[in-house]
Amino acid sequence: MASGKSVDLQRRAAFKETARSIVQEDRAAKKYGYSQSTIGAIERALKAALDRKAVGEDKAPEQLRDGVTW
Repeated sequence: MASGKSVDLQRRAAFKETARSIVQEDRAAKKYGYSQSTIGAIERALKAALDRKAVGEDKAPEQLRDGVTW
């Protein structure tokens, strides 16, 4: 396992929801025979996470703090 600073619970929950959404879209595309770029969706999610870190957003966005914490 990688060592270092762990991700706060709210951000971790947001990452899990993004992953669930990607998996759900992939399964639906397979079920109905639609074209789906799962790799592209993962790449976009990772890029968005890295971009937020690059501009110094080291805390969870306000809308996550107001939401439900799992």
